[in-house]
Amino acid sequence: MKQKFQIEFLLSSSSGYILWNAIGTASGLQRWFADEIHVKGHTYTFRWGKIEERSATLCKSREGEYVRFRWNDEQDDKTFFELRLLYNELTDDFHLRIVDFAEEGEVKDMIDLWNSQLENFTRAYGIYLTLS
Repeated sequence: MKQKFQIEFLLSSSSGYILWNAIGTASGLQRWFADEIHVKGHTYTFRWGKIEERSATLCKSREGEYVRFRWNDEQDDKTFFELRLLYNELTDDFHLRIVDFAEEGEVKDMIDLWNSQLENFTRAYGIYLTLS
């Protein structure tokens, strides 16, 4: 059984539009999450390099707030990965919360993978992240 985990980052950008574009659109995700993304209906096909490819279904989304995908090759119906923007009106800060699932002994590896992906995010968008 997979274990749910989440990580959260404070974002240096105060532009909700830019941040939403980065996580909520195929073109935005392609700048940092995968080398290539093709969308057909609610199915997103992600490609990394020349060989690795996975498809996911967009399960839920709310514009400006979050996207939730479920890998199509995943056995467990309850697993997903979610990218969620959180806005704090008091501090005028945005946070990016990532929720994902991993096998019990692989949570640290998955967090390391997300951290690596988010390094691509900072390069693509010039947005600095701080683990919060």
